[in-house]
Amino acid sequence: MPDLSAPEINALQDLFTGLSASLALALSEQFGQEVALEAPDVQLTPIQELLSETDSALYTVFSLIQPTATEGVFSIPALGAHILSAVLAGETDIDPDATLPLTEAQTTRLGTAMLGLARGFALALTNESGETWEMDSATTSYGALALPPIFAMNGESVRVRLGLTIPGVCESELAFLLTPEAARALAAHLLASEE
Repeated sequence: MPDLSAPEINALQDLFTGLSASLALALSEQFGQEVALEAPDVQLTPIQELLSETDSALYTVFSLIQPTATEGVFSIPALGAHILSAVLAGETDIDPDATLPLTEAQTTRLGTAMLGLARGFALALTNESGETWEMDSATTSYGALALPPIFAMNGESVRVRLGLTIPGVCESELAFLLTPEAARALAAHLLASEE
């Protein structure tokens, strides 16, 4: 299937710009602090480039059902994940240079927050498109990125990066990874709802 067209990329940029306030609210509710998300950057990224990134990250594989079955991934770099874990634990003495791997308990706690983000994403899509989107599943892990099998059938992924800030606490990044087909379906739903 050919690369995404310029109108599809623009629609995705507009979609995630429109969703960013709802996603920030979902994260704020999960972390109990104000979270801000910056304007999204949408890029086609080769799968091999994603898999060659060796830095650990917190990543959540999620699936949505209705009106289109969609699998995707949220990821947060390791340092941001450590700081967010400390925020969830109510810690006030946060080490901005934490480099140890997340513990299983930290990953589980963050997994609950990422599940809330996945639900917030489905709700934001519902509000944006007028169609009901439902979250089917979400599984969170820490380490090197492992993509769902559906990504293996594509040479590229659509990566949507949003700067993530908790004022006075941390600056990090939230990235969404979607297959080109899933991104195309999201763009089509947005374009159709605007007509």
